[in-house]
Amino acid sequence: MDRDTRNEHHVPACNKLHALPRLAFRKMEMTDVQFDSIAAALAGPTSKLFWVEYADGKATCGHADSLYAEKIPDQYLMFDVCNNKVLANLELNGTVKHFATYRGCYPSDPMGPGIWWYKDFTQSGPFSFALEIAGQRYDLAEVDWPLRMSLLDNILPLVRLAGPGVAVKLIAFAPISADGADRPRGLIYGLHLTNTSGETLAGKVVPPVSVTGQYKAHESYVATVDGVQLDDSGAMAFELASGETVWVPIVIAPVPGRPVLDQINRLSSLEWLNETLSYFRGMFGVLEMPGDPFPAAFFQRAMLLCFGSLAMDEHGEAVGANWSSFPATMQIWQKDLYHALAPLATHEPKLLTQYILWFLDRSVRHEGDKVYEGHRLTGGIEFSLTNTLTPVVLSGLYYAATGDTTFFEQHPEVLAKCKELLDGVFATREGEPYLYPSQWLSDGLSRGDYHTGSNVLAWVAFSRTADIIEDVLGDAKLAERYRTIAAKTKADIDKWCITEGAMGPQYTEGAFADGTHETHHDGEETDTTLMPFYGYCAYDNAAHQNHARVAMTEHNCWYRANTRGIKDSTWISEPTPTIDATYPGYMTGLAGVANAEEMSGPDGAMTIIRQRTDVEGSVWWWPFREDKIGRAYEIHGGIVGKSGWASGVYACHFVSQILGLHYDGRKKVLHFRPFSPTSDFTWQHCRLGSGRFSVEYSRGDGCVTGSIENHCDHEITVELELILSLGAKAKSITIDGKAFDGPVETGTFFDSTTAKLSTGLSAGARMKVEVTY
Repeated sequence: MDRDTRNEHHVPACNKLHALPRLAFRKMEMTDVQFDSIAAALAGPTSKLFWVEYADGKATCGHADSLYAEKIPDQYLMFDVCNNKVLANLELNGTVKHFATYRGCYPSDPMGPGIWWYKDFTQSGPFSFALEIAGQRYDLAEVDWPLRMSLLDNILPLVRLAGPGVAVKLIAFAPISADGADRPRGLIYGLHLTNTSGETLAGKVVPPVSVTGQYKAHESYVATVDGVQLDDSGAMAFELASGETVWVPIVIAPVPGRPVLDQINRLSSLEWLNETLSYFRGMFGVLEMPGDPFPAAFFQRAMLLCFGSLAMDEHGEAVGANWSSFPATMQIWQKDLYHALAPLATHEPKLLTQYILWFLDRSVRHEGDKVYEGHRLTGGIEFSLTNTLTPVVLSGLYYAATGDTTFFEQHPEVLAKCKELLDGVFATREGEPYLYPSQWLSDGLSRGDYHTGSNVLAWVAFSRTADIIEDVLGDAKLAERYRTIAAKTKADIDKWCITEGAMGPQYTEGAFADGTHETHHDGEETDTTLMPFYGYCAYDNAAHQNHARVAMTEHNCWYRANTRGIKDSTWISEPTPTIDATYPGYMTGLAGVANAEEMSGPDGAMTIIRQRTDVEGSVWWWPFREDKIGRAYEIHGGIVGKSGWASGVYACHFVSQILGLHYDGRKKVLHFRPFSPTSDFTWQHCRLGSGRFSVEYSRGDGCVTGSIENHCDHEITVELELILSLGAKAKSITIDGKAFDGPVETGTFFDSTTAKLSTGLSAGARMKVEVTY
């Protein structure tokens, strides 16, 4: 194990910000975090929901509603940190169990239909600190001291241990600059020790010195930072008066680690911590829902699961993804990656562009001859329409959210590939309908001759690409051709893929050329769930609502009452006949809520999600075996881990439909139709594509209020729609206390009346709209 001790000074007891060579200059942002000491940072706000205390063999957790609360401790209870170049998974006691770094990716021909690219990675661990006090050695991976694992700012795992005469805090984070430009290929892992004995305390802090366990062949580089010097035994001696503290940070990096250490040493560990927290705060803003806190806290954790899916090599080039932030996998499930990426169009669009480029030559499965469950895996454009169109759809989502033409001008290969794929898809059309065949969704079949969700994505691809072509290439003729195809595709989806169901007209899983339908809903199908997010239909569209509602009943043959979830129809035979829920299916249930009771009541869709969310805010792909909750389903010598797919669907649906926020970066229009039936909310400095805003929504006795502050450097148009109480009609509308004299449109949302208005909002300006009824 290589160790670096070249630093020239011992770290102060409570290290303050000090001057080190800075990163490239960047403008300070409203979301920047600026703790002035490690002690202050580690005493910062932690998640109110996602924490665990463990003492004397008993666990208590903040998320007490979780079915996983009874499964503590557990070998698969992991707290994850990531900057895309590295991924680390921490155990409840703060031990870094796994440290992974990624290399390249390559095509493969596995048996399953959802994978045709793999990636390489190296994984090492475990890593833990030890203390030597009064001749006694305490290995922190083994001690039975009372502990509290929480999440600093609901983002980074922070462990507090109470030992004899000492209080220990452990934190690990994968450093990333606030603007996302610098992502060192290492992990900062630090121990903060406080003398609580009431007298002077002398001893040693022993950082991790060797790799043990199953990864002995995968050594990592370990070095101290911030001037921490070690003695010949590899420990750092200390002598602390009562109440004094010491901070011992190390870096864990792949071999060779010296370049990573040099990059990290450009800032102190405190500065990297501030930068890292600022990066994520810039992605999330500050969202509060006082009447129903879980959906907001879960949104942030869901976004971190999506982010933790993504993998980059040492040069910052995309090399694929995992299911989520645990475990690291060689396999790259294309559809999982798509759903993890979709919310980034809104919340981290710059990062999304790297994966648009990655998908250009990887979205179409190569030709093959293997047979899977009786089906030959032939490859080609129509093998999996949803995967084929991934770079096209992501390009469309990105452009709609940002209006950024520069990316497409600098990368002409993107539009060239989009046109190639769209023309290829159009060529697969057979017969009169403007609908397109598909064999596979991911690991499951695209059911019907015209799979509904796949064709919805075709509509998204043609319609959004038309905008890019018109604005970037100036090709009005081709843009109009694609818009015409999109319009005909939508008309035929609504003609062919709607039938009379158990609750009335509903979209189906797919339609057959003979006019019959596949009415059952697969737990792995979520593009129909996201139809309102895509802009295909309104959230309260009856056919869409009925589709979501029927899916969560016995009318759906893949629904399971014992888990209140939907099976993935792929896994219906040995060795996995008892997988009675797949997590994305729960998001379909959320898409069917119309009021507070259906959302967060005792049997509400969000209540069901909340109960099936782990104590640290994660969701697992397969949360049940029969009716028994579990963290990691063991199969084929490995495990099925956390679900970035489900997390991405939640993030997209929650922001666009529950909070009702969508920014059209192309037209500079903010659409705000708050639904949020269980709580008022405030969202400070929320990023929506190329825009940043602060918004508020509240309801009172006979009034409803929406406020918007424009943090963009340009004027925007606000399209605001406020939902009134059932049966009410608007009496007055004011903006900042003055009567609004512009046009007001009356609309509907389910059975309620809405008031819709449009107005401009200058850069830096704020407005408050109040409707009385």
